[in-house]
Amino acid sequence: MIKKSALLGICLLAGLAMSGNSQAASEDECAIWICLPGGFPETCGAAASAMKDRIKDGKSPLPPFSACSHDGTEFGMSHNHGLAAYIPEQQVCKSWGGHQGDTCMQWETVPEQYVKGTACQAANNDGGEMIPKGCTSTARWAEVFSNGEQQGGTYYW
Repeated sequence: MIKKSALLGICLLAGLAMSGNSQAASEDECAIWICLPGGFPETCGAAASAMKDRIKDGKSPLPPFSACSHDGTEFGMSHNHGLAAYIPEQQVCKSWGGHQGDTCMQWETVPEQYVKGTACQAANNDGGEMIPKGCTSTARWAEVFSNGEQQGGTYYW
């Protein structure tokens, strides 16, 4: 859920749409600021496409907020983005036992997770063990902040 401070961003973006600011990013690009914290709900298809286009063009997932504000200021809006190793849900042994201690007596389900700041990669050339352990792929992520406070969740793709 988008927090109250994100409403400031929404109002500023609405002002942009009416201002005709020549330095502005497109309306769809500016809508990324609103849609990304909510995980791109159904009504945000154009913003999601604009973000994909930006990434494909080698740009940051979001335009600078100043390109979306009426007067070219940031208004405390910022974002972070980067790579993350994806580790799918998995079963791990929580308790070993048996005659030689080599039998799993109790399994635990560990939910999927992302390890921000690293890519999933092979530990060596034989294609076996992965770093971080259990990862299967590398994803990208982005987060939106208003005055240093994260708005919504981290968006992974």
